[in-house]
Formats: sequence, C-alpha cells, structure tokens
Amino acid sequence: MPSSNLRVVVACVTFETVMVVEPVKFYKADRVYLLHQAKKEPYTDFLNEVEAQLEPVVKDRIKREIKINNSRAVMKEVLGIIRNEKAEGNHVYVNVAAGPNVFAAAALIACMMEGAVAFNVWTEKYTVDPKRFYVDGRPVGMSKKVMEPIEVPMFEIKAPRPELVAGLRAWARMSEQRGLMSTANIIKKLEGENLISGVCDDRKRVTQAGVMKYRRNFLEQWLRRRWLVKDGKTMRLTEEGKGVLEMF
Repeated sequence: MPSSNLRVVVACVTFETVMVVEPVKFYKADRVYLLHQAKKEPYTDFLNEVEAQLEPVVKDRIKREIKINNSRAVMKEVLGIIRNEKAEGNHVYVNVAAGPNVFAAAALIACMMEGAVAFNVWTEKYTVDPKRFYVDGRPVGMSKKVMEPIEVPMFEIKAPRPELVAGLRAWARMSEQRGLMSTANIIKKLEGENLISGVCDDRKRVTQAGVMKYRRNFLEQWLRRRWLVKDGKTMRLTEEGKGVLEMF
C-alpha cells in the first residue's frame, strides 16, 4: 500500500543547482521529481550535481526526461504527477523558479487546476561572474545562495470535465479511422464508451432527444471551447483540441 501524507517536490533542472536543492531541504521532501531535458553537457553536469547533492537529503528521487520548453508536455507531466500523488494522500509542492518560462507558466496552471502548491525562489547571492555557471569546477548556476521559498498566491482554474475530454478523444479516433462521422454514429460511439446514456429507443435507433442531449452536453461544449470548428459541412479538430488530448 502506497505511503500517504508525504511531502513531494517537483522541480525542473537546467542551469541551477542551489535553486533546486535548497527548497527540497526547506520542505523536508520525502520524494522529489526532477524534470529535465539533459542529453549532453553542460545539462547533464547540472542534473548529476543536483542528484549528488540530493542523495543524502531524500532517498526517493525520480528523474523524468520531458520537453521542458513545450507547454503541452509540461502540463501533461506535472498534471499527472500531482494527480497521482494527491490520490495517494500526499502534499505536492512545485518549484516554478528553476527552468524556462514555458515550464513555469505551464506548471503554475497545473497547480491551480489540481490544488498543488506552487512556489518561487528568489536569489540572495549570485555567483562571482554571472556568465559562469561553475565554481571550483562544479556546476552551481547563476544563484549561489537563495532565500526561503515563497508560495505563489493561487486561484482556482477548473480542468475540463473528464467525460468531455474522453468524448473528444472518441470523436478524434473515429475521425482518424475515417469512420462515418454521422451524428448517430458519434452518439452510439459515446454510448458504447459509457459517456452518454438514454439516447436510443428500443430498436437501438438514436432518438431526437438523444441528439439534443449529445449536442448540449458534448458538441456545443467542444465548439464553444474551440476544440472543434466547423469546416464546411464537417467538423475539424483544432490545435486547441489536439492540445487538450495531449495534456489530459
């Protein structure tokens, strides 16, 4: 049975060490996720240094390689971590100071959606030469010393309803498979995946009430959010729609 009530810190590792390590110590983390895109030097140097400094601090260290400059990839990863950890009864803290701006923005939104704590870290002292990220041959980053983490004021952002996303995914699969995209077929597909009910009569024909239910609960929502757009007589999945399917 998974442990609960753990303190979990999520951070991005690029060109900072102190900015990542010190907050982990501050929160007395039981588990840390290090998100990175370190495939070559100097990125691997910093990742290895962060790991080395964290080794005596926290045993449970999880490295995840993702595209840290891709907001969809960041959102998907951070949302997944928060949801999984909170499902186990753990407390999640996300460092939005280290890493690129794209990471910070996407991670902050993920925290607002799922109720995790986002925090910032201010630099108290920089390295002697800001252009150098190494001190005595070891990677340090621009920040030589940091202040205590400051939690970011939060407001709620509601994630899209799971059934709305699942319905869009079913619609997209039908479209990719070049199935007959009639309203009746789409409704039956959603019914088959237990996303809608009470839409067919005794002879398994979609009723007018069923059509209205589909339009009200799915199609109009997809169009309003611009996940789908009308393209002549057909519907087309937008970039926003593709992003939703990638992230959720």
